[in-house]
Amino acid sequence: MKKSVILDVDTGIDDGVAIMLGALCDELDIKLICTCFGNTSAENSAVNTANLLSHIGKNDKKIVVGSTSGILKIRQNVNVHGKNGLGDYP
Repeated sequence: MKKSVILDVDTGIDDGVAIMLGALCDELDIKLICTCFGNTSAENSAVNTANLLSHIGKNDKKIVVGSTSGILKIRQNVNVHGKNGLGDYP
């Protein structure tokens, strides 16, 4: 029996790998992917997530934009994660 899950991600490199592993795992049923502020903006995380899922042929997953800011007022570190959260990798 598959486990149903909801993912809450700020899709950068680390979450990108986790999304791919989860989407390709026969034991998981990803019901929803919610993107949030973190490595990049919540909106850009949604774009990264959609691009990643399309790349692996799993673009049937529902994506929603969640929290657009963190609890603390922290700026994105574009020197580490790049402007898109993926080290500027498309």
